[in-house]
Amino acid sequence: MTGKSPYIALLLAVLLGAGAWLVSRAPNQTQDTSPTDGPVPPGQVAFLINPADVMTITRNAPNTTEQSVRRQSDGRWLFDMPGGGAWPTDSQAIATFLRTHYETRATGAVDLSDTLGPDAIVLRFTTADGDVTVHLATAPIGGNRLITVQRNNSTPRTALVSARFAAELVDTGLIAYRLDQALPGMGRDVSRITIADAHATLSLARIGGQWMLQQPIIAPTDRPAVDALLDALAQITVAEFRNTQSADTKDIASLLKDGLAVSVERDLRTFDQADAQAEPRIETRRRTLQIGAAFDPAAHLFYAMASEGTDASNVQMLVNTRELDFAHILDPMQYIARTPVVVRPETVHTLVFIPAPPAAQVRYVRNITGWEIRDDTDALRQVLTADESQALDALLRQLAAPATPVRLQAQSDAFLMIELLDREGAPLTRIAIEPGSGAQHVRAHGVEYQLQQPLPPLVTTYFPRQ
Repeated sequence: MTGKSPYIALLLAVLLGAGAWLVSRAPNQTQDTSPTDGPVPPGQVAFLINPADVMTITRNAPNTTEQSVRRQSDGRWLFDMPGGGAWPTDSQAIATFLRTHYETRATGAVDLSDTLGPDAIVLRFTTADGDVTVHLATAPIGGNRLITVQRNNSTPRTALVSARFAAELVDTGLIAYRLDQALPGMGRDVSRITIADAHATLSLARIGGQWMLQQPIIAPTDRPAVDALLDALAQITVAEFRNTQSADTKDIASLLKDGLAVSVERDLRTFDQADAQAEPRIETRRRTLQIGAAFDPAAHLFYAMASEGTDASNVQMLVNTRELDFAHILDPMQYIARTPVVVRPETVHTLVFIPAPPAAQVRYVRNITGWEIRDDTDALRQVLTADESQALDALLRQLAAPATPVRLQAQSDAFLMIELLDREGAPLTRIAIEPGSGAQHVRAHGVEYQLQQPLPPLVTTYFPRQ
């Protein structure tokens, strides 16, 4: 053995010892090295659990209903409702609770004369390795709390720990994690919304980052108006979860009759954890809220029922709808785009004027300096003058300027259609000018608009002679 060998051996021993110490401190370590019998001595581990292994948490207390939350495969936690069904929780708060208390040490010596008392709280943590059951005294002892911990069928051990241990579950319970949004997860990033009552249906969809009206007509929308609707729906809150056996909710169908049904869909991109090469899948989550009869109109409280996906179990509640405008929520005119043309004028490459027969159509194509007229074969027929090109630019700016939506208007015979195309020849939109509409009215995407100014001679020259 060389002179350096003892030093190398010593260094390896130190490194191995340090590694073992670090492993013993890791959050996923669930083995307790303290004595296995009797009260837990001060400084020793009293409660130890791996947060990633916990699948359910259950709370029982005297004279109260059992409360439980369970982890989903996607990491979300759901609260099991007493009357059936489940409700989303603040999953991050539950994860924080588990990370905070995964290793709790005894803070003092146990006085064998101390007892948990008749009103002890029982928490059960279910993991892949079995259950960890904790009994907690509700009354602190000088800033500490008496608990007993039992892992599976082992002998329970008593310990004195900080009163902060699981304090939120002692004082309020797992219901503190329940979200108070009537449409949990509702935000401006949802994918589709459908709102309906017995007489009308309004449907909106986010396509390519832009909101489009889908029903009763397909049309572009006014983004601020849609954002206001999304915000109002997100602010519907649960005032009270109702027991399904309550006298006033036994006949929930009659309370919801002729009410408002709100359906929200969110498309989520999911990945196969077992196959890193697999293409992502799109998972659609749907949540429905039915708002029925008024419970207290002055307080904006209404009976409601919520469900997620195709789950037959529903959650009954009272909701606060203070921010919801029932009078106009189903009016499509509230959400229609405020301009006949919703694209930027400079993105329009071709304008095709299509008058009623026998007049011939005119095809204007943008060039480097202005506009020119080309025939159907794209052959050049005429280069417009600077004034004529400016007139076309002015028309585009006018059609893209704010205008007043007047009414929904089904398609009818028009004496002039103006088709807008992009550089690849794809249609952007179509403007219709119809008999009797006047020089300040146009129709676009099924909506009649009143312009701020009359149309220019470039268009009015096509008007029928009186």
